[in-house]
Amino acid sequence: MENDVTQSVSLGIWIGRGQAFGGTAYKSMEAMAMCLAEMKESGSYKILNSDWEQFCPTHVGLTRRQVDTIIHNLKEFGDTYYQLSEFVNISPETYRKIEPKIQDHQIEIDGVMVPIAAENAVQIRDAVNQMRTQLRKAQEEARQANDDLDVLTSPEVTAIQTRLDACFADMRRLIPRLSDKDDHAMCALVSYSIATLQGMIKTLRANAASLRAPMPPAPTPER
Repeated sequence: MENDVTQSVSLGIWIGRGQAFGGTAYKSMEAMAMCLAEMKESGSYKILNSDWEQFCPTHVGLTRRQVDTIIHNLKEFGDTYYQLSEFVNISPETYRKIEPKIQDHQIEIDGVMVPIAAENAVQIRDAVNQMRTQLRKAQEEARQANDDLDVLTSPEVTAIQTRLDACFADMRRLIPRLSDKDDHAMCALVSYSIATLQGMIKTLRANAASLRAPMPPAPTPER
């Protein structure tokens, strides 16, 4: 048992020295993340009489925060994150936003599922960079819209927007992990939400039109 722990620590040290970062296949990155996660959870690193804060920079060559991020990314995204990172530099934040387009080690490009593989590296890199640009544009438009709302809306409307944003975020996080049954339920929920919002838009436009309409003439006084 002690020998196994020692081997585990040695493997973590070997990987953390940088061999896994030298442009190797994503499986090495995944193996490194799995090894680091196992060492942290089992506490096997303590055989070196070191706490986690000291162990990471001394024996892995990375800060504790960097190591924890590697472990977290593996747990949240799985090995596909490292597979995609082999071909394009992508942050966890960006990956999280394009994750709905990724499934079974493939990425959706122009409506077509493209395998995340070396032969498609250029196409994948261009597509992800384009998605990143679109996300930045959408974020800027959303920021501008939020700025406008902060100026023009009441606290009640702002509170509703905050709750809606939270609901939409929850839905986006759930979509990639839904079963077939729940997928149909989510589609029905989205359709219901769209129909409800469209009905509200019609009501708001009607109200706005009535406010802009000319006032009816005053009645002529009876003589």
